[in-house]
Amino acid sequence: MQMTKRQTKTENLQELLHQYRQVVHDRPFTMAEAAVWAIRNRLWTPPPKTAESQLAKALGEAARVDYVNDPQGRRIRRLHARKIETALPGGEMIQQTFWDDITMAKPEHMQISFQQRRGYVRSDCHQLKTDVDSYNANWNTGDQLLISYNFEEDMAEMDQPAVYPANEQERSEEE
Repeated sequence: MQMTKRQTKTENLQELLHQYRQVVHDRPFTMAEAAVWAIRNRLWTPPPKTAESQLAKALGEAARVDYVNDPQGRRIRRLHARKIETALPGGEMIQQTFWDDITMAKPEHMQISFQQRRGYVRSDCHQLKTDVDSYNANWNTGDQLLISYNFEEDMAEMDQPAVYPANEQERSEEE
């Protein structure tokens, strides 16, 4: 008897996208269009969720965009997450996300949070590189697309003031 691998939720959603691309003949589309199509054709129904899980997700989304100004006036994220795996009594592993306020968090929490976020950025950059390389090698009919992954100049530019005094008099008044 051959065992078949059960598709993950993500694989099922990817299959829906592949089906929709055939329907729209590979033209660019929005995810909202694909969602409407899948629901109308009864290819997807929302999973039952508890109020607790819905609220926890919404709180996490709100936490990611909760910004404050630090003493130097920089806009910073207030709440920082770190993910850890925890073993349940039966041995099953679950992933939990713990949040802490940057103004009160212990260095251990912040180190893990920053390292995890850096890892996400690194993974995104690597996937971007792979996508660009593949496009250039397989489908690009023009000049090779070149993408820089050195963000030092971008970061320095972003650290510059966003507002400059309009004239000499304003500069003098600030001093």
